[in-house]
Amino acid sequence: GSTELEPVLPGRVLEVALSGGELIVRRGTDLFAQPFDPVTGTLSGTPTKLATNVQAFAAASGTTVWWAPEDGLAMTHRIAIFSRTGERLANIGRPASFRDPRLSRDGMQLAVARADVFGQFQIWTYDDIGRGVDSVDSPVSPFSFVEPVWSPDGEWIVAGPVDVARFRVGIEGRAPAVPGNERPNSFTDWSANGVYLLGETAGPDAELRAYSAAEQRPPIDVAGGEGAQIDGAFSPDSRWVAFTSMDGDQPRVYVTSFPMPGPRLPVAAGRGKFPRWRHDGRELFFEGEMDRIIAVPVRWLSSGEPSFGMAEELFRIPDLVTGNFPFDVFGDGQRLVAIVEGDADRTPLQVRVGGRR
Repeated sequence: GSTELEPVLPGRVLEVALSGGELIVRRGTDLFAQPFDPVTGTLSGTPTKLATNVQAFAAASGTTVWWAPEDGLAMTHRIAIFSRTGERLANIGRPASFRDPRLSRDGMQLAVARADVFGQFQIWTYDDIGRGVDSVDSPVSPFSFVEPVWSPDGEWIVAGPVDVARFRVGIEGRAPAVPGNERPNSFTDWSANGVYLLGETAGPDAELRAYSAAEQRPPIDVAGGEGAQIDGAFSPDSRWVAFTSMDGDQPRVYVTSFPMPGPRLPVAAGRGKFPRWRHDGRELFFEGEMDRIIAVPVRWLSSGEPSFGMAEELFRIPDLVTGNFPFDVFGDGQRLVAIVEGDADRTPLQVRVGGRR
């Protein structure tokens, strides 16, 4: 027979747990408890608000434990610049909650997704990042945008996901990310010649496509083959694309020709993702296992094809904060930027036993 499903809680709920005859519910960053009969599936009484600014909780056997930093989301991430040997050279800006660092082509500006105390992200830029913590920060997008990608001239940023849009740096407002109605789930790169944006379709079988930045044209399928293709990055001459392909459950880095598709050339043995080119095209960087940064020398043959040398492990990024873009590389390949965990938040856990705190 069929089973009728009845809603227990109206509205949007982020997390729920059943504990000691109560339903413990997190709506946004507020935590509530309300008597609940698991046999009849009914609530009774009125909800009791246990806490605000709750970022995580657990409940079982009548005990509820939660973490609620006094100022909301823990703002302890740092934007760190490393040498290619792993020396931490500088911090950019003040501590906050960050993800997805992306450098402008001239290496003078950084775009990053930064969250407010409620965990809502928007795109910010840091100008003249050589000034370190004194870099000037400015919001570029409204909330609910991550994964920034710079135009080669540093005047525009596209961001997503899903609601992809284009933003003029220093000027309010938004524009369509690309002409026409066919748009990807998110973008990963903008070609150095300014002509194409690389985008990913959504889902477990994501595909890489190149979208015209200025004209309404059908997108170009970039990297065919089995498994999802993600993390696309144009070579400096815009004629090749490095990308991650899922070989079974193993991510590996490949390169293929563009715009005419060619064979998928493996860059290195072993796991790898998120490839980034040095600006002269003579080195390719990617993230290997356990947050290790790998560099592969690239030699360009007379045929115009790349030939890859021996992969070298540079260093492991300590306490890496992962987003869709885990790190970026300055054009000369001598420095990298990444988001890392800062000092631990010492806000204690709160405990409520048997309906009392």
